[in-house]
Amino acid sequence: MEIPCGPLDQSEVEERADNIVFSSGVLEEDLVLTGPMFATLFVSSDAVDTDFMVKISDVLPSGESRLLMDNAFRMRWREMLSEPTMMEEGEIYEISLNMWNTSYVFPAGHQLRVSVSSSNYPRFSINPNNGRMLKDEDFTMVFRFKL
Repeated sequence: MEIPCGPLDQSEVEERADNIVFSSGVLEEDLVLTGPMFATLFVSSDAVDTDFMVKISDVLPSGESRLLMDNAFRMRWREMLSEPTMMEEGEIYEISLNMWNTSYVFPAGHQLRVSVSSSNYPRFSINPNNGRMLKDEDFTMVFRFKL
């Protein structure tokens, strides 16, 4: 599967109910972002494993939301161990996503947007949220017929 590259318009995705979207007001003057960027989230889930995706976009006056940067965090690997650590229902976890370095100017008249979701397929692999590993035969069997 070929994945398009470049600053793709995110506005259609951001309208879905499974996204949480935060937008600044319309900027009255240029906004400069330079250096390393991180997104810190406090998350919880009733699944034993899930993903959290953060996207940062530039919203043009036309309404287009142009992707600047994104990253993913798979909860089973939050402790950075060789074995996964599953989530516990009701527990709140603090996670930090490295959004990498940037140097970008949001022009006056634009908006800064941050969106959070639990999927960014096909850029990142599907997570069935049940703790199964991608190499697990049962994982591929489940998705072979449901996609």
